Amino acid sequence: MTEYRLFQDTFSIQLPENFSDLDDKAASIMYPEQNRPPIIKTDGVASIAFNRAQADTDIEVMPQIIRMTKMNIKRLQPGIQFFEEGCEKLENIEYGWFDHKGYALDGEIYYLNAFPIVAGKMFHVSFNAPYKTKEEWKLKILEILRTMQDLTRIGKRV
Repeated sequence: MTEYRLFQDTFSIQLPENFSDLDDKAASIMYPEQNRPPIIKTDGVASIAFNRAQADTDIEVMPQIIRMTKMNIKRLQPGIQFFEEGCEKLENIEYGWFDHKGYALDGEIYYLNAFPIVAGKMFHVSFNAPYKTKEEWKLKILEILRTMQDLTRIGKRV
């Protein structure tokens, strides 16, 4: 695993060593310009994207954030199938997450979205891979999420 420090060293996560930056051409195909996350890592099949929201938040409102996000996704893609969701509290970071099956032009996609709280702000981590690899990836990505750290809180417990 390789540690990545993101967003001016406020947030870190460990990703498999074969993940690297998604090139600009592929990123422009996957994400429209106005919605493109600033950081996208890929192994050539799966990808994980990172975005920072400016909204102040805390873990108590995470169930509402998850519910509203799922409603918005369902409104855009009624055929979506949701699976599980949860809220996690680690040593110095808290986050909510949910996973679902979605669709793209080239087939079914497995998505897992997480919302870590870093320095009181909500971040968005979005993982996707071909749906046929869901069983292979779900436990891996949940373990990867457990490596997240709020670097502004090193040595402080949440």
